[in-house]
Amino acid sequence: MNTYSRLNSLHRSKGVTLVEILLVIALLVIVLSFAIPSMGGATAKADMLAAVENVEYSITSARNSARMNEKDVALKISRQSGDASQVLKFIRSGSADGVGIPDYRLPEDIELVADHASFEFDERGLVRNPGTITLVSRVDESVSETVEVR
Repeated sequence: MNTYSRLNSLHRSKGVTLVEILLVIALLVIVLSFAIPSMGGATAKADMLAAVENVEYSITSARNSARMNEKDVALKISRQSGDASQVLKFIRSGSADGVGIPDYRLPEDIELVADHASFEFDERGLVRNPGTITLVSRVDESVSETVEVR
């Protein structure tokens, strides 16, 4: 009889009860509720780094275009009508002609704040109106970067 009760107790403890399953699910929900918001911050930082690299590349492209063609180039910051995103455009100073560099459209979750509406580079590639461009995440305003134009 003693052997039977031991076998019976082993047989009963093989499964998992519904209460144990619900407890594990509740703990997972609690842990994930802390983890998911931090992943949003990581995404905002990654988007910011990509945007900063593109803005720096745009500045370098405008400078190099002015130097190579020996003509003034302006890097204009504009907003598309009816759209939240901003665009960096490259034009020859004093005309509406492009310089052959594709426009760069910033992601909608990044706001660009600059000292000037445009930055002009002379034929030597030197900026006439130095300043800064600050990029701020609309998702997480604590994520921001500043790029100097000089």
